[in-house]
Amino acid sequence: MGHKPGPSDEQPPTRNAADGALPEELRDALVAAGEAAERLAARGRHLHFATDPKSSDVIVEVHDLDGNVLGTIPPSKVLDIAAGGDLEI
Repeated sequence: MGHKPGPSDEQPPTRNAADGALPEELRDALVAAGEAAERLAARGRHLHFATDPKSSDVIVEVHDLDGNVLGTIPPSKVLDIAAGGDLEI
């Protein structure tokens, strides 16, 4: 009698860099975003992202730490902030 293959005979999937590692560009962007969030928090601010249900445009609001809306900024300004630019509201 031969051995019937079963679940214990299956090999776990192998992982390679394409499966589990983040591209360096994405990793750098995440680090920059985290640093920008820390700078904003130190000033008592954070960003809130939403999508306008009618236009599908991205809305970026600046909130204080109590959740009050202090203003809105264009999405392109978020990239400037992430790159080290100043948040002026």
